[in-house]
Amino acid sequence: MEGVELAARFGSITNNLKYCGPNDFQKIFSDYLADKDKANSAKLKDAIKKFEAHYAYLKLIANATGRDPFDYEVCEAFWLGNGLLERVQKADIQKTLITDLTGTGKMHIGRSIGLAQSLPDGVRPHHSFHVYYVKFITGKVQWNPVNADHCRVPFGRIIEIGGRGYKGDEGEIGINNLTVEYDPILLTEKKKFVFGETVTKSITTGINGMNFVPNAKVGDWVAFHWDVACKIIDGRERANLEKYTKSNLF
Repeated sequence: MEGVELAARFGSITNNLKYCGPNDFQKIFSDYLADKDKANSAKLKDAIKKFEAHYAYLKLIANATGRDPFDYEVCEAFWLGNGLLERVQKADIQKTLITDLTGTGKMHIGRSIGLAQSLPDGVRPHHSFHVYYVKFITGKVQWNPVNADHCRVPFGRIIEIGGRGYKGDEGEIGINNLTVEYDPILLTEKKKFVFGETVTKSITTGINGMNFVPNAKVGDWVAFHWDVACKIIDGRERANLEKYTKSNLF
């Protein structure tokens, strides 16, 4: 899988909800999945650059590690977590808050400066940082603990497959329901975010006819975003996702 596809899988969910990204993104991504040639890859990269917060973090990680923003490990670092995050300096994160995440349709400069000045040591520019520290910037979705748990990238183990599967125009397997066990992130009475006890929930395997985990089976672990499974993950990916999410819980 190319880095641009990994980024697009997670980004497509919030775009479908009209929270971020260009209006034609779903078609651009669908065209890419149908034919992953250089032209469609280039179009998809250009489209992701219009996700202002998403692309700002990809640039941040890339610049700190001497890589391209769409390098697979860069995209993986932001969405799932990996060692590249350790190489991003606090000052670089502060600069991104004040520059790339500030302006029309994003944060007011006063808020950006306040977040930069109060930035805790040890935070990592993982997606969970944006969810639990920055707490959204467009105003298109209300921040609260429930929405935060939807927006961060949870990970769960599949315990049941079934539900609303359908056949597409050419007979391919369509979107299905998955029941997963996962640990939600809760806000305690002391205003501390913690992983709660394991619960079950229903998620789907894709959107708009795009099935991101067509080979999912009971026992697999999946990373999901706003209740849509984006990737089957292995033990390394699951450990990184837990590690870097915890690093950003305050």
